[in-house]
Amino acid sequence: MFLLLQLRAVWYVVECAAAQNTDIGSGVVQVCCFKDASVFDYDKVYDKMADLYSHCFPVKMLASHLCSPPRVISRVIQPIVHSFMSKELRARTLTHDVPESEILGVLSQYGILREMLPTAMGGAIELDQSDWIVNRWALELEEI
Repeated sequence: MFLLLQLRAVWYVVECAAAQNTDIGSGVVQVCCFKDASVFDYDKVYDKMADLYSHCFPVKMLASHLCSPPRVISRVIQPIVHSFMSKELRARTLTHDVPESEILGVLSQYGILREMLPTAMGGAIELDQSDWIVNRWALELEEI
């Protein structure tokens, strides 16, 4: 049940992104930070996400940046998950196996600037999930 709820939440966020990206050829870029993560944090939801990104989402996944994953994920688990991804999605999934202090520099090479990242990654955006939910709720009510 928890996996289903995670997937539904991600699907909703992707739908929100799709509604904001109306240009043909546009899409989203995912940045995953594995700060303080362990191999036990990598669960079934990531396997399902790979399949959804390949076949189901209503918006194109332009790239997925996996930043500083635990070595066992980048060396053992990720190659297994990649085997289930489409060739195109594999090419768009980038692993940045560098120290946390170098992540901002690496991401900037892909046009992902500090101003686009959350403070947890050294960026400038203060994430507030409660505020986001309240704003989304207000937008949803306007559409009714």
